[in-house]
Amino acid sequence: MKIINIGILNIQTATPETLEQCEEISNVGFMVGTDQSFEQIQPCRISNIGMTLKIPLGLPLIFKEESLTLDDDFLNSLPGKTGFIVNGDCIIQSEDANLIQEKIHEIVINGNTYCPSSIKGLLSTLGRFNGRMIAYENGATFFKKPLLINETLLFRLPKQISTNRLRAFDPLLAQGTESLASIEVLDSCWIEKDVFTSWNNKLHLDLSAELQLLESPVRYHESDETFTIKELASITESTLAIDGVLTITGNEFTQPKLLTAICCKTLRAQQEILNQLKPLLTPGVKAENLESNKRVNHGKLILSASQLTQFENPMRIKNHASLVFDDSVTPELVTKWIAQIENFGVVKAPEALMAVLAEKTVKNFGKIKPIKLIKTEESKEYAYENLGYLAL
Repeated sequence: MKIINIGILNIQTATPETLEQCEEISNVGFMVGTDQSFEQIQPCRISNIGMTLKIPLGLPLIFKEESLTLDDDFLNSLPGKTGFIVNGDCIIQSEDANLIQEKIHEIVINGNTYCPSSIKGLLSTLGRFNGRMIAYENGATFFKKPLLINETLLFRLPKQISTNRLRAFDPLLAQGTESLASIEVLDSCWIEKDVFTSWNNKLHLDLSAELQLLESPVRYHESDETFTIKELASITESTLAIDGVLTITGNEFTQPKLLTAICCKTLRAQQEILNQLKPLLTPGVKAENLESNKRVNHGKLILSASQLTQFENPMRIKNHASLVFDDSVTPELVTKWIAQIENFGVVKAPEALMAVLAEKTVKNFGKIKPIKLIKTEESKEYAYENLGYLAL
């Protein structure tokens, strides 16, 4: 039995007979087991294991593929010591050191960790952290997602809050700080100028936190957005704030009449348009040319999910030979990371990608065809491949 390309392999409860059947284990992100099971698996050929985690038999394992919040209620509900693997950010919303020691056997976090200052040292002894460990003020309620505060929400917030990203644009907020004791901002603060002046004595910014003071009225979008040049020119607010990537399409520039500032993470447009819009950009905005990620393929190019997500810009591919999308690529990844395809050769992909690839292909003088999947029963050798989680 071969086990290949597995996100998490759990051999905690595997029988000796099952472990004896394992001939090869390779390309595994996490391998979880007991001391005994790791000893029994030793005759097997093992290679490319990202990390091993030993958890005694009988102790539960919690695996999360997204962010996880551990507060007093969650920890108290656990039956006893527990192992954790978190492939995402983890928020520790508990200051009870005894409870944390009682319930966490070991924790592995592949992402950022946010915790109260008082337990940062203790937490670092309980696991492995592949990301930043960020301590926030003791007693504060932490908000990981962008905290967009308006007049209605202001009076429903806890008195002491901490957040990664603060967004406060309503000028009326300048009159309503009585209900707040303190606001801590760890990463970035986008705030209307008068509100900042009013909140200055309660606003605590981390030394590395970004600060953008914006003129009202502000038009805010909480994720990536795309505008044509005409749509941008017709905006009636003074400031356009995009919490992500702003893409401007078109190549004939029209000067915005009322817009005086653009605040975003990244602005993507044709180079000529970027040059025209630079006077409107707030400090720190990254500018990217839409044409900066052209790829020409004259051989065999195989694209996987991990490769696509490493690019800074969506790709414009001119394929003259063989372009292959493997089965880890989803339609959502193609939509986000492939701008267009000009095909003069052969494009192969799983059946699920056929529709979105047809939309992305602007020229097709070759073939676009689905990859035929090999049925498991046609393979003589029993194997587990390309799984996120496998327990033997």
